[in-house]
Amino acid sequence: MIHIKDCHGCDLKTPHTKYTKGSFADRMLALSQAAQGPGDAAAQASFDLANGFYNMSFYGNGRDIYETKHDNFSPGGWVYFPGPNPNPNPNSELAFCMDLAEKYYLQAANLYSNRELKAQAVFMAAKTEQNRFFNALRDGKGNPPRNYFTMLKDSYSNTQYYQEIISECETFRSYIAR
Repeated sequence: MIHIKDCHGCDLKTPHTKYTKGSFADRMLALSQAAQGPGDAAAQASFDLANGFYNMSFYGNGRDIYETKHDNFSPGGWVYFPGPNPNPNPNSELAFCMDLAEKYYLQAANLYSNRELKAQAVFMAAKTEQNRFFNALRDGKGNPPRNYFTMLKDSYSNTQYYQEIISECETFRSYIAR
């Protein structure tokens, strides 16, 4: 599942499918095969696949897919206490990489025939773009790229989902207010 605003704690309380690492891998494989076709079925598989990649990232609600006996995300790691990052390119770390989620969100947006679903996929691609920016610039300084925010504003402003984004996402609201 995904939301306009990420909420790890909310997702834990919401009834949802429970996966093991093996069943999750099986589901992702099945989705990757279904995403290869044309039309809305492939679009939905692409979107679900992107959600899987997003949710297994640090930013998602299933990030414990990377947890091991070595406590990859335990307090004391650089993730929770920003400081000198041992990796000069955190986007290369699998748990922070947004590339596959972005790829499949864009694929879904291109395949969907429904404009509401297209808007949702483009917004999720915007979240991957934002996360990549935060990975690169932990201090939050600089101008984040807004390629997908621009696409939403220019192409999907007449959708209901666009109005939901405005209502729930302060970052997007401030972007369109400029």
